[in-house]
Amino acid sequence: MKSFVFINGRGSSGKDTQADKIVENSPTAVRISTGDIYRGARTTNGVYGRFHNRINPYIKSVDSGGLIPDEIMLPIVWEVIDEQTQQGKDTFVFTGFPRTDTQLTSVDEYLGFLRKSGEKINVAYLTYSVLESHSRTRAEKRRLRGGILREDDKPEVVQRRLQVYKENTAPMLHRLAREGRLTIIKSSGSIDEVRERTKRSLEKE
Repeated sequence: MKSFVFINGRGSSGKDTQADKIVENSPTAVRISTGDIYRGARTTNGVYGRFHNRINPYIKSVDSGGLIPDEIMLPIVWEVIDEQTQQGKDTFVFTGFPRTDTQLTSVDEYLGFLRKSGEKINVAYLTYSVLESHSRTRAEKRRLRGGILREDDKPEVVQRRLQVYKENTAPMLHRLAREGRLTIIKSSGSIDEVRERTKRSLEKE
């Protein structure tokens, strides 16, 4: 049995933190983020350096808040899943993916292919709700704490990604909701409170 958990939400909604909580006690679970793949492939010696040549032409665009084209990123995602499967992983927790209606269609096709191949799979789509204003505030708080400034927390990037979320991700989530496939989780409260809500949601799947 393979399990796929797809987590979405506006920037600073806590999706990465909660994904880490899901996998921390399971040796066969792994968190996969297209953002991590991108950052790990920015140089040839990064964690995903083997993909550098494919993402290098899009670095400037992504750093300005854009997205890597699906025809580039999707094959990379499938390769990462295959690699992790070969390493004994059977639970794949994604953050910020899929994030467009087109990506969702591709994910459905991929999962459909697995089922036709005889794989037994379990799938959950979660989204953490947070207001745009709260998303900006959380990013600002991280900036004010000092230290290394995350590219994602720069005001212009935060605004651009909120717009991309509104234009591309929100319609995809509406589709999932209409189809009865989406679980909405409140992101307010402590990390442990949100973790408990997430746990209960996954137990229902």
